[in-house]
Amino acid sequence: MTSREGIHPPYEVPVDAIFQPEGEGADISRSGTLISGAASARTVASPSQTQPADSRLSLSPQLKSPKITATPREVFHGERFSGESLDQPLTQGCAKERVGPSSSRGSDLASVGDGFTRFTYGSVQDCDELDRHSLGPQLTDALECSFRSGTFVPSSGQSYTSLGRAAFHIFKGNVGTGVFLLPAYYRDAGYALGGVVVVLMGWLIIDCVLALIRAKQIIGHTGARTYPAVVKYVLGKLWMHFAKFSLLFTQFGFCVVYIQYASSLFAEFFTGHDLYKLFVFISIVVVTFMTFVSHRLGFLAYMSMIAAVFVMVVLAGATAEEVCSLSTTGVAPEVWAIVPTMRIFLFISGHVFSLEGIGVVLPVENSISPEDYPKFEKVVKYVNASIVALYVFFGVLGYLAYGEALESSVVLAMPASTMKVLMQVLLGLSLIFGYPIQFVPAIQLLDRALGIELHREKSMFVMVRVTFNIFVGAIAASIGAETVSLFAGFLGAFTGIHLMVTLPALLAIFTERVENARSSTDVDGVSAELSFCDYMKIFCTFPDNPFDCRWYAYIIFSLFVWVAGIYFTFAPMLSK
Repeated sequence: MTSREGIHPPYEVPVDAIFQPEGEGADISRSGTLISGAASARTVASPSQTQPADSRLSLSPQLKSPKITATPREVFHGERFSGESLDQPLTQGCAKERVGPSSSRGSDLASVGDGFTRFTYGSVQDCDELDRHSLGPQLTDALECSFRSGTFVPSSGQSYTSLGRAAFHIFKGNVGTGVFLLPAYYRDAGYALGGVVVVLMGWLIIDCVLALIRAKQIIGHTGARTYPAVVKYVLGKLWMHFAKFSLLFTQFGFCVVYIQYASSLFAEFFTGHDLYKLFVFISIVVVTFMTFVSHRLGFLAYMSMIAAVFVMVVLAGATAEEVCSLSTTGVAPEVWAIVPTMRIFLFISGHVFSLEGIGVVLPVENSISPEDYPKFEKVVKYVNASIVALYVFFGVLGYLAYGEALESSVVLAMPASTMKVLMQVLLGLSLIFGYPIQFVPAIQLLDRALGIELHREKSMFVMVRVTFNIFVGAIAASIGAETVSLFAGFLGAFTGIHLMVTLPALLAIFTERVENARSSTDVDGVSAELSFCDYMKIFCTFPDNPFDCRWYAYIIFSLFVWVAGIYFTFAPMLSK
């Protein structure tokens, strides 16, 4: 296995790392297949077409990691397989050959920016459109980071991401509109118990994030660069599908929360009139027109930048209002240090919802220089620790300031003032502008499943988006404005806890031992696939280091949060 710190020219780059971001057709199994189970025979050729024989992608099934060898010029300056330049827009036929039969989506990606290679995909059958993280920091500079992850290869004139920018991407991927729901969750824990629980959760989640990074590094396979790909390589296809389902369900849930949250903020302006459903309808109409052009990268970038600016302004304003409230009126009544209730699991799942930024770690790690890999774990630790500190500070501060007046967003609990009106408007608009970012990953799955191509089937393209948004609006309208915090907590318990804790803990348990087991069963360079019994034997064999037993405790904890969080989400409805 090649150490990541030892990467020097010539660079070994897998075909799918350049042209096929993690998709249905990518096969990174040890048997040596790459795309749909068969390795491609194409090679990266210089203009002189004089690549040595060992630089070609071998068809031999004995090759563990099918790669192509290319010089920095050929990779980073965009030499095509046929000697053409990637700086030119890809043609329809060219794109079809490179992406393979994993998708049939049409799209229209514009140039990402100065110095970036221009990828143009338009009306291409079987073309896998790059999602919003497949270009790493080229997108995360402008787009909020969520669970979509991908591979970044610097293009002509584009350097690696610095550690400072990597820290910014991770911070931005975790801090969003969910932070304004945190103070309300302290009603189910108390400021003292809640603060301690969040600190412990932060330590656990940082440990799990580092486990995900280490699993990817132990694998050392250039095709396993995304969250689902790492899960597939270690745990198999079934767990990969579970990871993808969790990612997509969470993304769909984000869409519902955004509409529900924004509509509740706007409806609050008309106290005494039940206009929530009307604002859900208005919001759906607005975002539906926005989603018609959500395949355009530039549009998403502008929407995300506006949303991010609004969130930062509201965060600063809300903090100032809370400090002023505490300085003038003191701690709110009905504020408790410890609240002894089993509803603390809702407190935990609500914070999991707000901390669901684990998916941005791998694309950011993919974008940094190999020389910075040893320092990246320290960056992850410090950034996530600062995020946890921010969450504890903002959550406890809001709870002390407003206490039982908190129902959902801390903004709605503030006393009437011009500042409150301004923050309501900005927060509501940030949710509307941020909706297309959450919408894109979910709709891409539908486009793939239905084989929709933008330029060939415009009516179907429009119909699917209208139907999807109507469905989102129907759910948001039916669950009501008062359940924003409850529904966000449900997402954290149902799928978020598995993405944040369960899967990383399983990777920590299995990765190294699965690699060792596969190496011991190599026959002529081909690794035998492990059976279910092999996996169970590994799971039931406790590690030599007693400290590593914590991963089993993490899994038990996540199962408790999963069951109890879902139960207490629906308990109020069941008791009626």
